[in-house]
Amino acid sequence: MGFLNRHFPHLNATASMLYRSLRMYAWNRSPRAWGVLLSHLCRRAIGRPGAYEKSLEGIKNLRQFNVPCEILTYASKRNVTSGLERIIALGRQLGVQSVYVFFPVAVGRWDGEFDKVLNEEEKARLRELHDLTFAHVEIPTSRTMCCVLQRSVLYVSPIGEVTPCPFIPYAMGNIRRHTLSELWQSYCAGLDTSRRGECVMNEPQARQALKRHVDSVARSLR
Repeated sequence: MGFLNRHFPHLNATASMLYRSLRMYAWNRSPRAWGVLLSHLCRRAIGRPGAYEKSLEGIKNLRQFNVPCEILTYASKRNVTSGLERIIALGRQLGVQSVYVFFPVAVGRWDGEFDKVLNEEEKARLRELHDLTFAHVEIPTSRTMCCVLQRSVLYVSPIGEVTPCPFIPYAMGNIRRHTLSELWQSYCAGLDTSRRGECVMNEPQARQALKRHVDSVARSLR
């Protein structure tokens, strides 16, 4: 947790991670904010019954201990923009710090389905929801550096697998076998940060290049 607090002041969690013991630990040694995945499509996206309800319960648990938290959700061609407006309103009702809306990424159940990526008209409509005080929307441009390439994010799965981002399924190692610091430093070394534009997972060539890098990190640590 000390390494996380120094390098990653914002932690994200799914509802399954928000047990009472963890909430109490977060209350005493919290990063600046916890992010909780919540979507009106949670049931289909996550594939688990009750995912939406458990996420709501997790947010209420965090608020009970006065732990700062925000709602993380994502846009899709189906919810631009009325579905997202309802989630933003729910966030205000629950008293979260903010709502952050991600653009869709061609991974998970959308793996390789690049037609799910928003077009420019849909992105423009989505950006109308953005404000500086509560609702924050991803606004990538042709000059944007993906957060993965900025070396500003890391994901640890419930079983300890470490990937560059929650949206990226390529594991560089496991915290049961290597320290998080070791994994992070190995990943950052040699990472090509020259690319700009959409999320790397939304472009076939970029995602293959990242996979090759992560695979090389995993091999070097065996």
